[in-house]
Amino acid sequence: SGDAAVSGSFRIINRRSSSRSLDSTRKSLELTTYQRLMVGISICDLIVSASLPWFSFMVPSSSMPPLSNVVDASSSSFAPSISPLTSPTRQRHRIWAMGNQTTCTVSGWINQFAISSILYNMMLSFYFLLSVRYGRPNEYIAKRYEIWMHLISIGFPVITSTVGAIIGYYRVLE
Repeated sequence: SGDAAVSGSFRIINRRSSSRSLDSTRKSLELTTYQRLMVGISICDLIVSASLPWFSFMVPSSSMPPLSNVVDASSSSFAPSISPLTSPTRQRHRIWAMGNQTTCTVSGWINQFAISSILYNMMLSFYFLLSVRYGRPNEYIAKRYEIWMHLISIGFPVITSTVGAIIGYYRVLE
């Protein structure tokens, strides 16, 4: 029974030390406000940068409606050379464009969302103002300001992008 008590004591001490080690590991893995802001800006930049090469493909290929008010060029002396270009049924086709109005709206939404990176840069400046100029500790900034930093940086672009998509703001302009 004495051996069991000593053995149990060692187990408790060992578990306490391992839990302290886990706590210190967890604390070392916790991100600071600066690091979380950098993660936010990186994710937003990644989303926008990954979609940039596809924007020219997302535009509708036939974006112009048929021309209804084109003057008939048949009275002109060079009508045969112009006539196919000015026919009322002509539509402009874009090279590499394979999209439709939905893909155009998605492209516009992502373009508007790109301001999230700018807003995150503004929040980084605000973070440095608080921490360097005013000497606020990271815990104070995290408790008081960090949630607002993320809400403004993500919320404003998401809201404005969504409103633009709902009201039909994203379309091809000729």
